[in-house]
Amino acid sequence: MRVFQSKTCLKYTTKELPREAAARARQEQRDAQAKAASGSTAPSKQTRRNKSEKGLNLATYKWHSLGDYVNFIRLFGPTDNYSTQVGESLHRVVKRLYGMTNKRNHAGQIGNFVPKLQDHLLGRLLDREFDGDTHDSFKAIDRQSVQIIGNHLYTTKTLRVNYTTYNVRREQDIINPRMSAFVMVRSPETQSDAHPYWYAQVLGVFHTSACISSSLVSATRTYDFLWVRWLGIEPGHRAGFKNARLPKVGFVEESDLLAFGFLDPAYVVRGCHLIPDFSGGRTNSLLSTMKKTAARSVDETSDWASFYVNIFLDRDMVMRYFGGGIGHLSVQPETEEEDADEPDEDEDQEDKEDTPEEDKEDEDDSEEDKEDKEDKDKDKDEEEVEEDDFGADNGEDDHEDTGYAGL
Repeated sequence: MRVFQSKTCLKYTTKELPREAAARARQEQRDAQAKAASGSTAPSKQTRRNKSEKGLNLATYKWHSLGDYVNFIRLFGPTDNYSTQVGESLHRVVKRLYGMTNKRNHAGQIGNFVPKLQDHLLGRLLDREFDGDTHDSFKAIDRQSVQIIGNHLYTTKTLRVNYTTYNVRREQDIINPRMSAFVMVRSPETQSDAHPYWYAQVLGVFHTSACISSSLVSATRTYDFLWVRWLGIEPGHRAGFKNARLPKVGFVEESDLLAFGFLDPAYVVRGCHLIPDFSGGRTNSLLSTMKKTAARSVDETSDWASFYVNIFLDRDMVMRYFGGGIGHLSVQPETEEEDADEPDEDEDQEDKEDTPEEDKEDEDDSEEDKEDKEDKDKDKDEEEVEEDDFGADNGEDDHEDTGYAGL
């Protein structure tokens, strides 16, 4: 090291770091103020703002004890075993976590983000059917069995949805959560007056790896899921082709536990277009917070009171509400084949009404057909005999016909 200091370091000009120069200037300023307060008449040096040259200093304890490190490690182990530096520096981690969590203006409606995510993942791990992710049967102990690998959620900027159009063509919608994107989902409701679709605003696109700590499901799976804000059908609003009105929807109030939730992208039918009800205006009653939230755009502090579903967005969207699109519904089996197997009642009735003379003529025709068939079979047998004789005369062996005619 002395050779390095005396030869190599002299060829390079090194100066203080900016923070070292600033610290030195502050220290010189404090010293000058202290001398002035004590009444000392000693001339004070002017504080230097520029960086001064600084070389390698070997007169430190670190360089002095460097040769003893190996012996001390053999005697006591690595320094992190007995040094208090590791424990004393943990307060930095706490401060960093405080800045990541406490200094955020989170809205109260997303306070149960993790329990809802656990319900969603647990339902998919157990292969449960989609019911809006209510999962009332899940308890706290069930949620604790869900293990998210590494406690990490990975975000994706866009979602691509492939769907089949009414005329059996493939189309694709690109869902971007930053553009207030809305999607439609097939409604699991079975009531006669239920709307065929549910609507949701996509707030985020995520994927993660999860498993359940039990003997039922042990394999780790990767899941894609959407964080959505649900919309509900406007009560009392009559819509449809007969009423000549568009369906009307609105955001679910934040007091409802199901206002926000998670959705499997596989259930997304396609993207949809919602037209704001400008006459209804905007409101803060659905989401009371005035702060920045993921449920709204950056420059918005309120929501539209309601929306109209644009069912005339394109031909495919019209057929989804009108019905009859062959790409939307399963094709029912044709009835012609079934009818062909069943005897025709009219023909049976005509057969029953035949006279005795017609029955006799039918019997004569059947006997003639039988004799013609016997003559044809006899001629065929004679031809086969002639072919066998022809092959035997040429010294050919009997063999199976392979379809090869020869050259």
